[in-house]
Amino acid sequence: MGQNPDLAVAREGLVAAGHRVLETRAGYLPQAVIGLSYKRGTMNSAMPPYLEEASDGGQSSSFRSIMSRQTLTSYDNLGATLNVSQLVWDFGRTGGAYDSAKALRGASSADLRAAREAVHLGVTQAYFGVLASQEMVAAAEEVRRQMAHHLEVAQAQVEAGVR
Repeated sequence: MGQNPDLAVAREGLVAAGHRVLETRAGYLPQAVIGLSYKRGTMNSAMPPYLEEASDGGQSSSFRSIMSRQTLTSYDNLGATLNVSQLVWDFGRTGGAYDSAKALRGASSADLRAAREAVHLGVTQAYFGVLASQEMVAAAEEVRRQMAHHLEVAQAQVEAGVR
């Protein structure tokens, strides 16, 4: 009975429901998120359009060369973030999810009990079905034996001329 697939499914469903309870309870715990980023780029910058379109208007060429510098040197840009948060109040959403997960775990437990009882019932029915079949075979053998006896009696009566 312990190797029945229905029982294995029900047991694993109960285990999964227990893990869902732990998962929803995690909403009450502090959360930490770490982020890392990497970007490679140059310091090249185009001259702003408002300076390109303007006439020379007294601006020196050195200012323009500073504003539109072109270099082939590239730089690494690394970034790291750490966000830590703690749930204070979410208007019962986490509590409702936790209560729901506990109720589902209870339902999974009831499903396991029902599966055990169904397997037990199936085994009991099969056992009594075998007993009934054995009794039917014995009854059929008895009927066959009685019919054979009636045949012998009828043959003896035919031989004696009574029939």
